[in-house]
Amino acid sequence: MKDNRKPLTNTFYYNMIFAALVLVVFFYALFFTDAFGRDFFENLVPFSDNWRDSAGNVYDLNTAKLKSHAGDVTLTSTLPDNLKDGDSLCFMSKYTNVKVYMDGDVIYTYEPKENLTGLGEGTVFHDVGLCEHDSGKSVILEMYRVSIKSRIGEVYNIYVGPSSDYIHMMVSQNAIPLFLTLLIIFFGFIIILIWLGISDKKGIPLDILDLGVGSGLFGLWVLGGMPVIQALTGVNVMWRVFNRLFVMMVPYPFVRFLNSSTRQKRKTYEYVAFFATLIITVSIMGLRFYADADMMNSFVPFEILAVITTIVLVTALLIDDFMYCKRRNLPVKNKIITFAFFEMAVCSIIELVVYLFDLWSHHFGFFIRIGMVLFLATVMAQFVNWWMRDQAAVDRDRFINHSLQVAVSTKNPSDSIRMLLEYIAKELGAGRAFIYEDKGKERFKITYEWFKEGLDPLPRENLVISYNNSEEQFLEKMSCYEGNNEYKCIKLGNNNLGFLGVTDIEMERVKSVDEVMDIMAYFFGQFIGQRKEQERKLYYSYHDPVSGAMNRSAMREFAENQMDYSQPFGYVVCEVAGLREINDNIRQENTEAILRNTARCLMDAFGDENVYAVSGEEFVCFGFENDEYSFLNDLERAKKYLNEKECRTYIGACYCANGTTDIMNVIRYTRQLLVKDRESKNGH
Repeated sequence: MKDNRKPLTNTFYYNMIFAALVLVVFFYALFFTDAFGRDFFENLVPFSDNWRDSAGNVYDLNTAKLKSHAGDVTLTSTLPDNLKDGDSLCFMSKYTNVKVYMDGDVIYTYEPKENLTGLGEGTVFHDVGLCEHDSGKSVILEMYRVSIKSRIGEVYNIYVGPSSDYIHMMVSQNAIPLFLTLLIIFFGFIIILIWLGISDKKGIPLDILDLGVGSGLFGLWVLGGMPVIQALTGVNVMWRVFNRLFVMMVPYPFVRFLNSSTRQKRKTYEYVAFFATLIITVSIMGLRFYADADMMNSFVPFEILAVITTIVLVTALLIDDFMYCKRRNLPVKNKIITFAFFEMAVCSIIELVVYLFDLWSHHFGFFIRIGMVLFLATVMAQFVNWWMRDQAAVDRDRFINHSLQVAVSTKNPSDSIRMLLEYIAKELGAGRAFIYEDKGKERFKITYEWFKEGLDPLPRENLVISYNNSEEQFLEKMSCYEGNNEYKCIKLGNNNLGFLGVTDIEMERVKSVDEVMDIMAYFFGQFIGQRKEQERKLYYSYHDPVSGAMNRSAMREFAENQMDYSQPFGYVVCEVAGLREINDNIRQENTEAILRNTARCLMDAFGDENVYAVSGEEFVCFGFENDEYSFLNDLERAKKYLNEKECRTYIGACYCANGTTDIMNVIRYTRQLLVKDRESKNGH
């Protein structure tokens, strides 16, 4: 049971106020500033439509493709009349060489140089500077193929205005894909840092380095295909290489990572993934250099092949592991990671459909980014959970090992219980720890208690719990303590020996408190069992063989070493009436029956452990009731039992509400009461 009604401290209120302040500033910056402003559109003039060819045909460049014009086209339009100094003709091109003419002169040329990926640099941002004097002038845009073998290409998103506003527009339009991409790269970077920071890498449950590398490659692949990153950095070829080659290298690290999450960990899949990655990467580069196959033409089949290879290998790996676990009746090791891969696979398939059927132009990678972020977030959450669980296991093991060292430092089970109770309470930062044990007479009673310095022992009303609804009563008593409380039933086999309670726990001390308490309850059960066995062995040394009550030696041991005379107690002396005469005139077995019946009646009233046969005809009883009224009730119950069994006795009894400093005075006074009872019953 955990009672989370811990009192709120000043620190809690300070933290809440600070968090509220941060949220206010964050939401103000997000919704009441220019974060989502569209002011840049005021300075940008759309310039994609009303372009004409030499025959007078009108085109919208957002839909015009080079393949519709045999790979080359020249178009003319008129610049706006209200140009300002600092304006530019801004546009995007894809697999296209570009020339811009004004007044018959070439003012801008873009012809990419050959690189590792071929002649084309993919999607490129163009910034053609203009000034106020260019207002209303005719501008000619010449688009032509990058190579004789290629007719693909296009120019789109043409605007006139400041280039900074155009880039701002690009960032705004691509904010979500850009954020997702940077998040993927960030995850990969963090995962690699985590791997570098872990000293015992053999203890890592997953190959997280492969996940970090794979995430980094994936993120750079999709980032390299974003025109906005080229516009922001002014770099084209580097991003082009990343976009064209890193996707080919993704299968190997991802298959290695997912294989590490399975139960059987078959290296075969890693070997296949390695050679598939190598073959795909070398093949596209080989075609580039030895068959002059530009990657702008050959890339898409290899890209799809790399993605499909990854999906197929991982799917086969997970199915194989599932069948392996099923054959051996084992649970699948990491269902969460399998679900994360399923998320990624679904998003990848959606992406392929959108791309192949051109359902969303110029937005390649949106769905696959979402899938990758979901995959990484799920895996990271699972890894953090593993890490926390591993740390909790370390704390738990250390806790248990130290507990055992404390417990076995003495051979006396009772001492072990006391030392162990104190240890776990201090280790948990608890205010109090105690054990209720089944003490017969339909009640559980506190037998061991530890409490922090400055606290008092449990009040009398908390010392005993009745059998009826004992667990509910215990929970009710626990609920009166503030803070985090925990209790466990102490069992030995199927027998409920009692309850272990710990109050006001500092939860940060040990994360797996519930599990630790389970184990501690087991240890206490074992020690209580050992103590009971030890008590059983001592039974014959400390019990009267005739009556079954404890003998004079046991009473001496208790009175000298165990009795706490500062606590309330009752003292009773009971003498069997006329036992000598009975013994002379009746058979011995009948005498023994009378003694057994008398002892039984007294033990039923005061408890087996509190009745002592101090001579052949006399018993002494202790009563540890909370008040005199309860003691007198027990005394009357004893007399009732004796009458029912027809046991003639003389009784003297007194109750010491505040304990005593001189037990001999109590004994003398009680014997005086015994003599009075004898005289009154004999008519003297």
